[in-house]
Amino acid sequence: MQLNADTTFTLPAGEVLQTSLAGQVEALEGTIWLTVSGQAEDWVLQPGQRLQLPAGARAFVSPWRPRQAARLAWRSLRHAALAGVVAA
Repeated sequence: MQLNADTTFTLPAGEVLQTSLAGQVEALEGTIWLTVSGQAEDWVLQPGQRLQLPAGARAFVSPWRPRQAARLAWRSLRHAALAGVVAA
């Protein structure tokens, strides 16, 4: 999966998405787990929650529950900034 444009997609159960792009991830359906290099804590996002990822930080995103897919939205940093998004 390429995250070079704004997109909405389903991350299948057991899949892990890795990115180092700046942008915002939002949980739409299901719960997602994120870990970001350089941050002491992991993040668990419920539907409707968002997290802004800084440029260059390596992030890993996966569904929280082992047998459940998660639907999420990706918004590039430029578009997230234009929408007035604040980091969660």
